[in-house]
Amino acid sequence: HTTVNPAIGCDVPHTVKTVENNLVWCGAGGVYLLKSTTPAMENNVVCLSRKIAGCDGRPGLTKALRQADSVCALSDGEHYWVAAGGKAFLWDHTVSGSDDPSWFYFTGIGAVDFLRTPDGLYHVDAQGRVSRFVRDYTDYGRGIPKVYRFAVRSLGEDDRLKTVRRVVITTRSDTDTLIHLHYETDRQDRPDPTPIRCVSWRLCPRNLEKRSLRGQRFANVAVREPRCRHVQYFGLRLENDEPGADMSLVSAEVLYGARRRTK
Repeated sequence: HTTVNPAIGCDVPHTVKTVENNLVWCGAGGVYLLKSTTPAMENNVVCLSRKIAGCDGRPGLTKALRQADSVCALSDGEHYWVAAGGKAFLWDHTVSGSDDPSWFYFTGIGAVDFLRTPDGLYHVDAQGRVSRFVRDYTDYGRGIPKVYRFAVRSLGEDDRLKTVRRVVITTRSDTDTLIHLHYETDRQDRPDPTPIRCVSWRLCPRNLEKRSLRGQRFANVAVREPRCRHVQYFGLRLENDEPGADMSLVSAEVLYGARRRTK
């Protein structure tokens, strides 16, 4: 036997799975992939979870693994699931490889084990409930909190104050959705008084204002005026927690004008 990367172990043996003919497992430091077993190479083990490891101000997978009473994982041929402490992290290796993995974060999934059947994917919680994933945008009849946060940016000019004139949000929804918009600046954080309404196609809705005899060919465009004057940094946060509603964002555009330089 030959020791490979002795500094990296497997603290959670039940998370060892095979992903595209490579071993993937979860340890105290995150999710790892065994790339090779050649003793002469030093990069035999690759860390896949650097993007979601988290930090003190933004907890991620590392803190969830250390605080969870139990950790479980599943590989269904297209995704690698890790559930810990009521949170789930999903690596979709059909759209991204191990060099730059794409992770998706879920809350409200208190799984202690996963079950895979021909009918779909199930998970078991600590109370013994067996749940499955369905596409109705609810969690046990309640709304799913959906938040999309754009990074706070200086808009390319760190030494100038800016006035944000307009924000253009493009959405396309499968359901009737109200999206609440929040502005984050170095002066204040405040919500927009007018939510973004995205109406899906319906032939016979109860509200005749939403009636449409044909599907929407293009996405819905919403224009807002933030009135954020003389700010140095600007960010956006979009939220929706209505039961049965999704939140599909296509694009966002910020129109601003540069003002005087900062001292």
